[in-house]
Amino acid sequence: MSRFLANLTDRLLTRRRVLIVAVVASVATFSLVASSFLPGAPYFPDWLIWLVFPPLFVVHSRTVLVSTRRSARRSALADELRSRPRPLLALAALLAAFAGGIGMYSILTATGVPERHDHTYYLRNHTDLTRVSYSTYRHAIAVDERIFGGIAAVFYLMGVIINTQARAKRPSVSNRSISAA
Repeated sequence: MSRFLANLTDRLLTRRRVLIVAVVASVATFSLVASSFLPGAPYFPDWLIWLVFPPLFVVHSRTVLVSTRRSARRSALADELRSRPRPLLALAALLAAFAGGIGMYSILTATGVPERHDHTYYLRNHTDLTRVSYSTYRHAIAVDERIFGGIAAVFYLMGVIINTQARAKRPSVSNRSISAA
């Protein structure tokens, strides 16, 4: 059964399709996170962050499938990463560190989960429900966008790296000298 699912996944979730989804979703999550830092944020409806997650499962399942096939030896992920274009790796690592850092910092500084009941605004911290102003409520929504968008961006970036075409291998020096002769 797992072989059937793997083959079905390969046919439906081609490398190109998943790469397109991962790139578009990465840009969308970074836009959402960046907009949450602007004055007057959030600018998007609070339900929009949840649209990031269905494609994330598709991208991540393809990434895991590709990675596990190549992991016959322990250094397979390292080999996989070395075969990718270096500028892409550098950019993705920088963006992932930035997005992950924002997400983790936002988790540590979050004062609660925003809730609205009728026309009153609250922050829920475990079982404590604290009444807050509208601006505090909106700030908590912006922090949630940073948390969920930042963490999702890291997974999308990994999908971009794994689903990008590997660099063409250069012929070795000995092969070049033989073919030139």
